[in-house]
Parts: sequence; structure tokens; C-alpha cells
Amino acid sequence: YEKFASVKNHLLAFDKDIQFNDWNEFRLTDYVNYLRAEKKMRNSTIDNQLDFLRWFLRWAVEKGYSENRAFDAFKPKLKTTQKKVIFLTWEELNRLREYPIPESKKYLERVRDIFLFCCFTGLRYSDVFNLRRSDVKSGHIEVTTVKTADSLTIELNNHSKTILEKYKDATFENDKALPVISNQKMNDYLKELAELAQINEPVRETYYKGNERIDVVTPKYAIFIDTDLLSCEFV
Repeated sequence: YEKFASVKNHLLAFDKDIQFNDWNEFRLTDYVNYLRAEKKMRNSTIDNQLDFLRWFLRWAVEKGYSENRAFDAFKPKLKTTQKKVIFLTWEELNRLREYPIPESKKYLERVRDIFLFCCFTGLRYSDVFNLRRSDVKSGHIEVTTVKTADSLTIELNNHSKTILEKYKDATFENDKALPVISNQKMNDYLKELAELAQINEPVRETYYKGNERIDVVTPKYAIFIDTDLLSCEFV
């Protein structure tokens, strides 16, 4: 939902009066140039924005709101690099797990628990968000994944059992098993926690804006978190 809301905001800022049938090749090109020049987006981010826009325009055609399929043939040349997978080492994961959270930042404790639960079960954020108490069995959990609709039975290790036990008497909306917050807040708070725990190994990133190649070195805490990819941290 948050990603589509972002696309909507960009479209309204670009042209609040634009209609489905206005999206010809020239208007699509204008939009790419707008995202690059006004929003200062990387090529990879523009690519993602176009994917969401195509999905929306395709939906409009399927529902009979439009007959315009110019988006099918629109393939701008956007040079990109393969996304680098950033992961935590076992030592870094333990540093995050054992970091003494200050009293003034106790809101980070639940965020850490959710992150660790993702790590120790291999579940994506979206699947933990949907986890209900009825999915928790003796020694395992049963889930149907959001992204792929796979039915999984996942054995619980001591780490994941401890987290579930911690919240077993708490009450959450829709009978959720854990106190999962929104995707964006989760990302923001995890970055804050990782910075406090000094997960700061320098990581080099390469990306493109237009035809310009940009190389930057960033501390790991600022870039390793992506709730859509949390299952990649599975240990």
C-alpha cells in the first residue's frame, strides 16, 4: 500500500489532471525526466516507479477505463546495476541482539524482536505481519506466505520460541501473534537501532542517475535494512 501511495503522490505532483489516455510515449518520457530532474531519483528507483505505473495502467485497460496500451512498448534506456545484497554477519547480528536499549528508546525493543524473529524463522516481514496466534503450534508455526502463497511449516528454534513466549499474554489487533508495525516505520527504527549498535562497516554502492555513474561509501546501518528482504538474513 505504501509503495502505491508513493506512486500516487508522484503522479499528482507531476500532473494532477492527467488522464489514462494521456499516457503516450511522449508523456511517459516527460514523467521519466520529471522523476530524474525534479525528484532526483536513481535510475533503479525510476524503473520501480514505472513498474508500478504500468501495473496501474494495465489494470485500467483490463477494467475498461482505458484502451491506451502505449506503456507496453515504452522501454526507456535506464542504465542500472545489479542490486547488492547487504547482510549481517553472525557477530553483527549478536551485537544488535545484545545491545542494551536506552530507557528513552524502549520503542526499539519490539522492532528488534520482530527483526530477530524474521532472521530466526526465515519469514519475510509481510508474513510475520500476518502471523496470527492460531498459526502458532507446539514447536512450530504454520503460514501461507503473502508473496508466493506457499504453505509452510517452520520449526521454531530457541530464539524464535523466546520471542513468541515474550508476547504470548499481550493483546494485539486482529489477534496477531507479534507487535508488528508498519513497513516504513520498521525500516526507520531498524536503521536507528543498527546505528546505536554500531553496525557501521563501510559498504560501497554504485548506482546511476541518468548516464552518470555514482560511487558512494555508506555505513552498513544505513542500507542493510529492507523489510521486503528480511528473509535473506535467515540464520
